[in-house]
Amino acid sequence: MANTDCPPMLNRYLYPDFPSTDEADFLIAHNTSSISIIKIVCFIAAFVLMAYSFSDLAADPINGTNSAIIRCAVGSALLLFTMLPKRRLRVHLQTLTVLCVTLVAIGLVLVGVLLPHLRNASGALVVVPTFILLLSFNFGFLRLLFLPASLAGLLVILCFNVLSLEIQNPILLKGNLHLLIAFIIGGWVSYQLERLFRKQFVTDKVNNILLSQIYPGQILRRIKAGEIFIADESDATVVFIDIVDFTTIARMLAVSIRIGIHTGTVISGTIGDTKRFFDLWGETVNIASRMESHSENGKIATTAEVYERAKDVYEFESRDLIPVKGIGELKTYFLLGQRKLAIPTAAAIDCAQNIYGVD
Repeated sequence: MANTDCPPMLNRYLYPDFPSTDEADFLIAHNTSSISIIKIVCFIAAFVLMAYSFSDLAADPINGTNSAIIRCAVGSALLLFTMLPKRRLRVHLQTLTVLCVTLVAIGLVLVGVLLPHLRNASGALVVVPTFILLLSFNFGFLRLLFLPASLAGLLVILCFNVLSLEIQNPILLKGNLHLLIAFIIGGWVSYQLERLFRKQFVTDKVNNILLSQIYPGQILRRIKAGEIFIADESDATVVFIDIVDFTTIARMLAVSIRIGIHTGTVISGTIGDTKRFFDLWGETVNIASRMESHSENGKIATTAEVYERAKDVYEFESRDLIPVKGIGELKTYFLLGQRKLAIPTAAAIDCAQNIYGVD
């Protein structure tokens, strides 16, 4: 799924060490992890805006009504933003958040124009910190990336200057210096945060690749979800492979292997607290190991259970009963290869579904 929130070309210059092929994945991953935080911030902002409607009405009953309407309209828009589905926010979160910040700034301009008491010196002492607070949220709490945050910051400063010129308050014009300082500091913080986010993304990607080579996908998802003790009983086919006379063939560079297969019930799960690994237990595992040790060079030894499940798809060679240590005598087979069927039989289709998990 493509992400259009940030220009990839500019990000390539800003973060040259970050793999360009991971840009879209990073944006979606960052947006996904930021959705909850941004929704909470927007919900709080909506509540604060609406609550200040009562303050406006108390300070100026005449113009406070219109001011309250504007505050409630902006607050309602923020609440609507929090109700958007995650699938849409995962793709366009940065753009939509910039729009929310800009909407709040425009709302503050309209309120400032409507309320006469904001035109004096004491009013200016309220307006300037309010816009600085908005910049602080824009560059920090909203988890906006550097480029979207910078764009939103410039739009906030633009709105502040529109308000300053409209009400012609010299104190507000002097407040530009404070906003500029807040913009520079906020931009630097936003840039450094994005660098950390990108570095963490690359680290997590490498870790996920390594973990996926250790754990099955379903087990890995459960570990990430916070499960500590994992032990499941399930039906599985266990394969043991051994290189025959490894020390000798290492010198000759000629490989001959022995394989044993058995199907049955196993217990699977993770072991360890600090260094966890995935493993299988049960008699099925032991029998598969015995099949490998009783196999022959270059051949695949199986049990009757494997034969019964795969005989319609694979060809087998029957063997005599073999005494297996700790188990007794077992009927075994050699797996020769796949059958050549012109038209698959119903039994062969069922067998293929059991083996490969296809429909």
